[in-house]
Amino acid sequence: MESHADRPPADAGYADEPRPDAGWERRDASIGRIVLAGVALAAAAAATLAVCVWMFDAFAAESARRDVPISEIPEARKRELPPPPRLQTSPRQDLHDMREQEDRTLQEYGWIDPKAEIVRIPIERAMELLAERGLPARGAVQGGARAGGTVPPKEAW
Repeated sequence: MESHADRPPADAGYADEPRPDAGWERRDASIGRIVLAGVALAAAAAATLAVCVWMFDAFAAESARRDVPISEIPEARKRELPPPPRLQTSPRQDLHDMREQEDRTLQEYGWIDPKAEIVRIPIERAMELLAERGLPARGAVQGGARAGGTVPPKEAW
C-alpha cells in the first residue's frame, strides 16, 4: 500500500500528463444502487399515498353511515337553541345591531308604558325642551332658600 509520503503532490505534474488518480472512485457509489433506492423511495411514497386515500374513503363512508338522515317532517327539522349562556357567533354584527337599536331608541318617538301614558321622545327634542324650560327643582329648602331657583309650573311639563 502506498502512503501519503510516497505520492507526489497533486500539483507536481504538468497539465498535459495523465494522472493515475484522476477520475472518481468507482467502488464507492454504484449508479444501479442509487437508481434502485430512488425507485424504492418512489414506490414507498406511492404506497403511502394509496393507503391514505383508502383510509380517508373508509372514514368518510363510516361517517356517512353513522349520520342520521334529516327527517321529512318539518317539526322534526326544527332545531331548538341550547340553554343559555350562548356563545356569540358574530360579536361585531351583534355590537353593530345593538348600536343601531340604541340610535333608533334615542332618535324616535315611542311608548315606554302605554297604560301609564309614558312616552319617549327623541333626544334632540328633549334637549330643546330642557333648554327652553330649564331643569325642575326639588322643593327642598337649604339654609332658608330654595335650591335651584324657580320651579316651572307643572302644566309646562
